[in-house]
Amino acid sequence: MKILLIILLLSSSLFAAKGVVSVKLDDCDYFIVYVNESDDYAVMEWMGGYEPDKGDVLYGSFNSYGSHNLYYGERKTQVYIEDYGLGRGDALEKLYEQCD
Repeated sequence: MKILLIILLLSSSLFAAKGVVSVKLDDCDYFIVYVNESDDYAVMEWMGGYEPDKGDVLYGSFNSYGSHNLYYGERKTQVYIEDYGLGRGDALEKLYEQCD
């Protein structure tokens, strides 16, 4: 059963986008992910599961609003994507608005 889960996670990551947590502020559930494939940024709120940290590589869907499950290795995290397709400056501005 565990082998099947690992195969499923690996195969799903082949079709998922890759993003790197680029900014994570202390005492704030919001963070910014740089999405490699689209060369832009997404602002998201951590909702549960594994709590991502700066430098973590996440796999999943980053190009639509709302609730999503993302993966850091075998760990799952639930996020709410507030905005996506942003330049770095706009992403930082939205992050600081949420974490003020």
